[in-house]
Amino acid sequence: MSSFRDPALIQRALDLTRSPDLRSQDTSLYLSQFFSGAATRDPAWAFTKAHWAELEPKITISLGDVTLATSLSSFCSAEARDDITAFFRAHKLPAAERTLQQTVERINNCIETKQRQQPALAAWLSAQPAR
Repeated sequence: MSSFRDPALIQRALDLTRSPDLRSQDTSLYLSQFFSGAATRDPAWAFTKAHWAELEPKITISLGDVTLATSLSSFCSAEARDDITAFFRAHKLPAAERTLQQTVERINNCIETKQRQQPALAAWLSAQPAR
């Protein structure tokens, strides 16, 4: 389901996290899958923030908070990093505090790598013959 590209299907799949059809202990693992896809990452983060009050009790059991925090490391922008940091500053995950720090570090590494590699990649692509 995390491979969907259609916004309506993404929303429908995310809504399953709020359904009794998904066991509470499975919520975090299910939701974390959405952070790996380019088309689902931003909608999943917006959904998580919008429904946090409802999701938090399901996510903070069985180390689900650690799973969620780890999955957020797929973001690669300063804006996302700052948003994640601000959100979890206001919504503490004590069991995942160290994991959140590691996630921010991974996002920072991605940002730095992208900034370092982007000019070389752009130059290489512009030097390729048109097909």
